[in-house]
This record gives sequence, structure tokens and C-alpha cells, in this order.
Amino acid sequence: MTLPPIVPDARWAVWLLGVDGTVFSGDVAVQAFARHAGTTLTDDGRRTLIAAMRGLLERRRGLLPAGVDLAAAQNGHQAVAVTAHALGVSDDDLAAAHRAARIDLARTAWMLDPADGLADLLAHPQVGPVHLVADPPDDPAAPEVLAAVIPDGRVQLSAAPHWATETAVGPVLVVADAWSAATAEAGGAGAAVTVLDRFDRRVGAPEVTVRSLADLVTALGPGIPSERTAP
Repeated sequence: MTLPPIVPDARWAVWLLGVDGTVFSGDVAVQAFARHAGTTLTDDGRRTLIAAMRGLLERRRGLLPAGVDLAAAQNGHQAVAVTAHALGVSDDDLAAAHRAARIDLARTAWMLDPADGLADLLAHPQVGPVHLVADPPDDPAAPEVLAAVIPDGRVQLSAAPHWATETAVGPVLVVADAWSAATAEAGGAGAAVTVLDRFDRRVGAPEVTVRSLADLVTALGPGIPSERTAP
């Protein structure tokens, strides 16, 4: 699957929605969320929660708990949330667990590796300015992860834009690890939405569905070399 072509002199303005999967690789944030979400559960409940998380992340169907439907879970965070709710964790406790996990991620950001394909995306000749929108907007991990993984300032932390204004200026590429109200709004305003669909859920109506940023770079094609990238 490829993105629509743009004129040779144009550059995609790229907006990354959230840091998970778009900026760093690995499942440490999901594991932290599960650990905090399980604090109010029994030992059996915690084992069920961890089994559900591992079953999705490791693609081990035998670990998935009976009676918990994870068919619509687009990422590990959603799998943890669905399972925790099914086990009786309240909305307030789940929100507190998510916040605690994001604080953990912020504190350990220096340990993270860049997402596979991120360097190639940033260097692509048809990629212009790149912005990161924190998801949620007050995510304490976003600035710390961005500073640790991309310390050169190539990606700017920004507030969510008015998509119609952005698309009126030039081509806009929005990248997220799940289809959401935000991606639907961006797509409706004319942005090309890419979902990093790691678990092949095929949710929503993105322009492009890929497994990783590396696959997105392939979808972008070779591009037209510019003065910025020419040797």
C-alpha cells in the first residue's frame, strides 16, 4: 500500500500522534500499565491480566483469557484496559494506573530505543517538518521520550493542530498506532492517515495501514532528492 503522490517540490508535514510505536520501540509502557492496573486485583486477577497482555503482544492465543474479547484491541494499552475492566478495575483506578505508567516511562526514557524506521522517515527527501502531539495531551512521558530518543530537535512537540488549516498549506501525513477520533478528524480534513496496525486489526479508514514506521518509509517510496538530503 502506498501513499498518494505529491508534487516533486512538496514535502509531507508529518504529525505523530503519541510516542508509543511512533517514537520508541518496545512494550515497556504497556507492561508498566498492566503492572499498575493490577494493583487492586487478586493474584488470579493479576495473572489473567498479564496473560491477556502477553497473549496479544506475543501473539500467543493460548494465553488469551476466556471471556475477555480482545478482537477490537488495536494495541497493548487497549488490551490491558479491556481486560482490567472485565476484571472489575474501576475507571478511576485505570486512569490512575495509566498515569503512573506514563510517569514510569518518563523516568526511564533514557533506556528507550528509537522506533524501527524512525531515522529513515526523518531523513526521507519528501518529509518536511515533523511534529509530535502528546496523547493524552498532558502525557508526562512525551517530552522526556522525545528528548531522549530524538535529541537533535528534528521533531517538535506541538499542540494538536487545526487539521483543515494544516491541509490547506500542503500535504499532511498523520501517523498513529490506533484509529481514533483524532485520526478520523484529521482524515476528514484531508490529511493522509497512516495507522501502525501491529496486530492487523484493520479498524477505521486510514489512507495507509502498515505494521511499523519502516513499512511506512517503504510506502512513501524513494521520493525526489532535495538539497537537504542530496550528498
